[in-house]
Amino acid sequence: MDAERLKIITEEIELLLPENSDQSKEDLDKIIGFVIKKVINDIVSYTHLTRDDLPEELDTTIVGMALTVIAEIGILRAANGDDGDVKSISEGDTSVSFMTFQEAYKSISATNTITSDYRSILNNYRVAR
Repeated sequence: MDAERLKIITEEIELLLPENSDQSKEDLDKIIGFVIKKVINDIVSYTHLTRDDLPEELDTTIVGMALTVIAEIGILRAANGDDGDVKSISEGDTSVSFMTFQEAYKSISATNTITSDYRSILNNYRVAR
């Protein structure tokens, strides 16, 4: 996948993300870049295609999968200095803990981005080994 395609995918994700006024452009680019790499690696692993062989028709799927991961993990709130997603809540003596930026990255790494929402699309491009 060439740099121009990655740039277009990144721009589409940025366009579709909710406004994040506290997020620096540099941090946002790093987060999106990390998520895109994870999604592409998962697609390559699932379809058995190489990165260079991924068809442009999958670009919108990559965007959708990346947005899903970003929304589910809540990485942007964690990255911009907010407390992030709630990690746990206790009732007696009230205790709330939040996901840190590093925990959010770790969660992304461990996330299976190939959900049932996208499996049927990717099956059209899957190559038997």
